[in-house]
Amino acid sequence: MKSLNCMNKFLTMFIFSTFFLNVGETHATQNLIVNGSFEFPQLVPGSDALSVPVNNSTLIPGWRVVGPRGLDVAVVENNYDAPDGYGNVFNASDGVQFLDLTGFESNRDEGVQQSVFLGRGFYDLAFDVGNIISPGTPLGIQSTVALYINGVLINSFLNNEGIDGRVKWKTFHHTFLGDGVTVISFINADPLGDNLNVLDVVTLTSSTSTNPTPTIPEPTGPALMSIGLIGWLLSRKFLPLFRTQSTTQQGQFTG
Repeated sequence: MKSLNCMNKFLTMFIFSTFFLNVGETHATQNLIVNGSFEFPQLVPGSDALSVPVNNSTLIPGWRVVGPRGLDVAVVENNYDAPDGYGNVFNASDGVQFLDLTGFESNRDEGVQQSVFLGRGFYDLAFDVGNIISPGTPLGIQSTVALYINGVLINSFLNNEGIDGRVKWKTFHHTFLGDGVTVISFINADPLGDNLNVLDVVTLTSSTSTNPTPTIPEPTGPALMSIGLIGWLLSRKFLPLFRTQSTTQQGQFTG
């Protein structure tokens, strides 16, 4: 009976620890980016696309348009039927809208940025870059987005994949150490004459990694770790008891 009471106590502790660890894990994966899928402003059905000029910080909630004066980016509706789309379908990676960093064919080093206040720790930034392979047309054959954090170029992310007649989306990750106000910028890096460079599903979450190199998440979590830890503790506490019972009752099992 005493051993059963001890087991019940351990199981109760396990349930509560797993619950709080899961709550913490859910909080840790909260997206810190505002309007990361560019679903706002909501375009009027049939309007297809909205040009947003450089220095505007109100039309796209959470984002400021940056770049040389006179340029723009464009919020685009899912399945946008561009007049010069050459038969291609412009599909979002998530939701019903996405962002074209080339704007209405302004196509230079324009883009968007967002400021986020971060506690000291590692964070995983993920985003989708879309591409259409359309040689001989203004849509080009590849899409390159330059990522800046606090004004420093981190890397240029290239998507040169394609699906016949549709946007092919590719997800990129970057893990970095954040501390305080952090400005994240996505800038068009396509050459002049390439009028398609689309961005969608921008997420920023706290990371358990201590390595700023992008990593593939393992199918584990704090809850699974807690199971292993509890199992190890239980084995150390109850294995001697089971061995004692097995020794004293050996005649009942061996005949």
